[in-house]
Amino acid sequence: MHTHITWHEIPPFNDNHHILRAWQHSDNKLTLIIGKSNGEHTLFERFTFVKKDIIQTDELPDIIFNKNEEQVYFKNKKYAAVSIENKPELRTIIYYDSSFKKDKNYLNAALTSISEYTDIQIDVKEKIKNGTSGFHLNEAADAVFYFEMPLY
Repeated sequence: MHTHITWHEIPPFNDNHHILRAWQHSDNKLTLIIGKSNGEHTLFERFTFVKKDIIQTDELPDIIFNKNEEQVYFKNKKYAAVSIENKPELRTIIYYDSSFKKDKNYLNAALTSISEYTDIQIDVKEKIKNGTSGFHLNEAADAVFYFEMPLY
């Protein structure tokens, strides 16, 4: 099964910006998820920029686009460079018992919202439990959600 896990350490310093993800939006545009920490919390925003060597905006520090290495980073933070991905995709499977249909619907709504906000294409397959045979994972997925019995 394909597994891709990335650990992001987000330092909670005041006015600290960091690029969480970057991907190719179109031939001449990049989309970035950028976080800003203030000591209490971190807020993330999505930005789309035209590709150029130095991306400048009034609200962010200068962003450097390294064409040769296909990376972006804030000026003076090359150590925190982020590789530019193709438009990301995520394959998910939701296994559920018929008594968890509402939970499955809530999860689908959440995945749809995440997909719209991040531009990640999230493909969702639904598998309902049949009889007492249980669930059988027989296909590749990046994320598997399993609703069968209450945990309380």
